[in-house]
Amino acid sequence: MEVIGTEGVFASDGRRLRFWKKSKDAGPNAFGGMVEVPGLVPDIPDEFDNKRDEEGWLMPDPRLKVTLQSIVDSLDRGIELRCSGVDQQKAFEISVALRESHRRNHAPVKLPLPPELRSQPMMPVPYRWNSKRDLYGDQWYRDEMKRHKQ
Repeated sequence: MEVIGTEGVFASDGRRLRFWKKSKDAGPNAFGGMVEVPGLVPDIPDEFDNKRDEEGWLMPDPRLKVTLQSIVDSLDRGIELRCSGVDQQKAFEISVALRESHRRNHAPVKLPLPPELRSQPMMPVPYRWNSKRDLYGDQWYRDEMKRHKQ
């Protein structure tokens, strides 16, 4: 996925996140003057591809572990989550803006969004609404569970 903004570019292949920003002396060709901003988000190390624990279960990637630990710490110790509800709200607003930009033939969309755009629904793909087992059947579910444990 790529997101091209007026001041920079974000790209992700699902494992790596990269950010580039327009340099001050870019001139009229902003893309020629992009500078990568390294280290904002760590890559998921390749060693986590299909890595299994001592019992044979697939290991989650480090980001999932950190996220889950943050939730447990918040519940157990009453500390703030690493990513608050406000952060999630802003991320969702960006998602709505991306959709709106697409609907407008990739035109820029300014944040914060106006109220009329905030009220438009976004529906996830069906498997996000339903149990995948219900969608794909018992055999598919058994095969997926086998894949997670050797």
